[in-house]
Amino acid sequence: MEPKLSVIVPVYNGEKYLRMCLISLLKQALSGLEIIIVNNGSQDESQKIIDEYAKEDSRIRQVSQYPNVGPAQGRNIGLSYANGEYIAFCDCDDEIPVGAYEMLYQKAKETDSDIIVADYEEITGDRDIRYHSICTGKKNAYVICEMGALWNKIYKRSFLERNGLKIPDYIGDEDLLFLALVLQKSPTFAMLDKSVYRYYTRADNCSSQMKTFTYAVIRANQMVRLQYDEIISSLGYEAADVRAFYSFRYMFRKWCQMSSKAEQEEAFRLLQEFVELSDWKKTAGRFKSLVGARPDEFSCSTYEEFINLYHTHCINVISELEETKRNIHVKSEKPPEIQTADMFRQGKLGFRCILGYFAEWYGYKMKRIKEVR
Repeated sequence: MEPKLSVIVPVYNGEKYLRMCLISLLKQALSGLEIIIVNNGSQDESQKIIDEYAKEDSRIRQVSQYPNVGPAQGRNIGLSYANGEYIAFCDCDDEIPVGAYEMLYQKAKETDSDIIVADYEEITGDRDIRYHSICTGKKNAYVICEMGALWNKIYKRSFLERNGLKIPDYIGDEDLLFLALVLQKSPTFAMLDKSVYRYYTRADNCSSQMKTFTYAVIRANQMVRLQYDEIISSLGYEAADVRAFYSFRYMFRKWCQMSSKAEQEEAFRLLQEFVELSDWKKTAGRFKSLVGARPDEFSCSTYEEFINLYHTHCINVISELEETKRNIHVKSEKPPEIQTADMFRQGKLGFRCILGYFAEWYGYKMKRIKEVR
């Protein structure tokens, strides 16, 4: 008899959190559960931990892959071993809440759906928990691509196999493109407004080799985002220019956080190529608000020209936000502290944090303006 659900867990140097993950999986009461652990080239004590738990519980199947072939291929190797009616993915530094897979499988059988999408929890810092309500208010299949995560869903294996669907072999955003390819095949779907996953935001993610933003990461993002945007706009879920702006903003944030100036300069051309290949009919103004230049100006700038232009743009935005702080005062709420434009001029506030800083203050500014009006 085939298992009801195969859970694929790729592991890369996951000794720090792997026990926590496996314990949460083994607490699942769903009968017919298959746990496929792919040790994807780990060089720490991960294999010993896998062996320990595999001896204790026959639901665990282990696969060794050396050398590391990246997160996409690690998951695809797991898919090739899976026998379950449905497939789930779990990263080795996260947790599954008790009863989650029972709820997902029950919903799948009740609706006979190809995919079930559910809510999840994000845990940061000292167990600060944020609940992500993915399903509330959503009515169309675009919910499948919400947040771009594989792990808050289960997938009917026959649907994936019939459509030849595997994780695209990229380092960065491969999950997002996979979900777009799934959506393109018009799956039946249902939603479960319960948390089925606990996602920990950590720098040392153990399913991947990727630790920093490099030229290769930006290149993969560019290739994936061009394909993703084309699929989503062709299906009519979002206009091409809207998709282009969202994708560029995402890539630009990563680009700002690159630690190597040489690689950042090289990757600048990738951003320019993305702009040249994308539609900006209705979003050129939003683009300029983000980077301080219109798309056509950005495309023809040199790296040094843009750095100088963006530096000026940052100072202007910070100055405007500081002015907002001075002019809008609400007694019931103390405005958050901000860095000054002078600090940015002195290099004490770098490009790495500036976009998040803008977003925080733009939201605060809009809120205060609405209250004053």
